[in-house]
Amino acid sequence: MSAGRRVSAFGADPAGTFRMPGLPARRTPITDIPQLAAAARARGQTDRVILVDAPDPPIIRTPGRTANQWLAGGDFVPLPVHGRFRKRRACLGSRAITALSHHRGADDSGLGRVGQEDSQQTEELSLSIETGRQGRSFPLRQPPIHVPDEVLDDLRQRLALTRWSDDTGNADGSYGVPRAYLHELVDYWRTEFDWRQAEAEINEYEHYRVEIDGVPVHFMRIPGVGPDPTPLILTHGWPWTFWHWSKVVDPLADPGAHGGDPAEAFDVIVPSFPGFGFSTPVPDRPDLNFWKVADIWHTLMTEVLGYEKYAAAGCDVGALVTGQLGHKYADELYGIHIGSGQRLDMFNGERAWDITGSRPIPEGLPADAHARILELEKRFAVHLAAHMLAPSTLAHSLSDSPAGMLSWILERWTAWSENHGDIESVFTKDELLTHATIYWVTNSIGSSMRIYANHNRYPWTPSHDRQPAIEAPAGITFVAHENPPGVTTDKRVEHFLQTDRAAWYNHINLTAHEYGGHFIPWEIPDEWVADLRRTFRDRR
Repeated sequence: MSAGRRVSAFGADPAGTFRMPGLPARRTPITDIPQLAAAARARGQTDRVILVDAPDPPIIRTPGRTANQWLAGGDFVPLPVHGRFRKRRACLGSRAITALSHHRGADDSGLGRVGQEDSQQTEELSLSIETGRQGRSFPLRQPPIHVPDEVLDDLRQRLALTRWSDDTGNADGSYGVPRAYLHELVDYWRTEFDWRQAEAEINEYEHYRVEIDGVPVHFMRIPGVGPDPTPLILTHGWPWTFWHWSKVVDPLADPGAHGGDPAEAFDVIVPSFPGFGFSTPVPDRPDLNFWKVADIWHTLMTEVLGYEKYAAAGCDVGALVTGQLGHKYADELYGIHIGSGQRLDMFNGERAWDITGSRPIPEGLPADAHARILELEKRFAVHLAAHMLAPSTLAHSLSDSPAGMLSWILERWTAWSENHGDIESVFTKDELLTHATIYWVTNSIGSSMRIYANHNRYPWTPSHDRQPAIEAPAGITFVAHENPPGVTTDKRVEHFLQTDRAAWYNHINLTAHEYGGHFIPWEIPDEWVADLRRTFRDRR
C-alpha cells in the first residue's frame, strides 16, 4: 500500500452487531459478515472487501470509495472499539495504515485517572501510521474518555454536602453569582445530569494522548472529508474546554455535508490546553504559559503528526497561542484565525493584573461610554487579578468544592457570553455541566488558573524583530458583546485599525458581527466557520 492511499474499514463486535454505510445495525453471526459486505459491494458501495483475521472483533478492510458522504474519499475508519460503533473513528489524515493490532489492558499513557478502564473490559486499537509526505511511522492509541464510577460518586457526595453561604440581598447578582440559581444548578448536577451521556457524545470522535517535552497532551481529531484537507489546530482558553469547539468541528472537517465546498475541508486537531481537562496532570511543568504552549503545539503538528505546514485558530488565551505560532513559526503556517486581536506582550509588566493599566477614566466622556468602561473592567478584572496574584490560594478551595468551582467559572460563562440575562439561552444546564465536569474530574481548575500568573512570570519575548511581529496571514472575528466603549459594530474594524494592536498583525480578513459573545465558536458557530474559511481560502 503506498503512502497516502486511503482505505476504509468496517467490522463487528464480538456479539456480532454489524454496521456498514448504507446498512442498518443488525445482529448477525460474525461468520456472515463477509456475505453482508459482499452484498454492499454488489450495490456499488465499495470496490472490494477483505476480511482481516483478528481476535474479536474482526476487521473488514474495504479499499475504495463509498456512496456514503461521511466516507467520501475513502478515509480509513475502524469503527468497532469497546463494542461501540462510531462514525468518526479514523486514522490520521491522508495517511496509510500500515499495521493493525489489538491490545488488552488500560492504555499505558492513560488519560490521568480519567480514560483508564478495567483491564478486562478495555480493548484498544493501536494504529501504526505512515505519513503521506514524510514516510515516518509512529504508533497512536485511541483510548476513549472514561471517568471512573468512583470519581462520579465522590462528586455527587460532595455536591450533596455543600454548605451554602448567606447570600442575602444578591437576587440580582450584583454581588456575584446568586445562590438561588447556583443551588438549582448544583441540584441538577447531583440528581439529573448524565455524564455518561455526555461522555458517549464526546467519544463519537477520536481521542489521543501524547507527551511532548514532559507535558501530557490530549487531543480530539476530526478527519477532513475532501480532496486535500488542510491541517488545522484549534486552541481554547479559560474557562473553556476542548468541547467548546464541538459546534464547529464537523462543518470544518466535512464542509460538503454542511453546505460548503469539500475543497475547503480541514483535518481538525482540537487539543486540551495543557493543565486543562484531559491534558493533565502537569506536576513537572508548573511554568506553562501561552508562548510555551505554542512551542508544544508546533511540535505536535510537525513532529508528532508529521504535517509540513498547517493552519491555526484560537480564542481567548488560545488566540495568544495562535498569535505566537504566527509570530515564531510563520513560514510553517498557512495562516491564523483568531477571536480577538491582542498584543502578544499584553501580560508583560509589573502590574499586568491591573486591567485599567492604572489609568483613570477620562473626564467628560458621554454617559454610555463611561458606563461601558466600568462594565468591561468589572467583567474581566476579578479573574485577572486573582489568577495572576494568588491562583493557588483560590485553587485550594475550588479543588475541594465542586459547587465553589462551578460558581467561579459560571460567573465567567454568564458575564462573557451574550445571553441577555439568561445563561441557558447560550448554554443548557447539561452543556454547562459537561464543561464543569471536565474541570472537576480532572482536578484541573488550579493548573488552568495558574496559566495567567505564568504569562506574567515568564514574559513574552520576540523571536525576531520583523514587522508585523505576527507575519502569518491573519483573520480576526470581532463580536458586539466585546465592542470597546463608544464603538459600534459597524465601526469595529475601523477602530481596530487605529489601535496599536493592528500593527502586530498581517491581517487579511477582519470581520465584526452584531451578535455573539466571548465564546464565539459556541455562540455563533456558523459565522465563525464562514470567517475562518474565508481566511484560509486560496492560501494553500
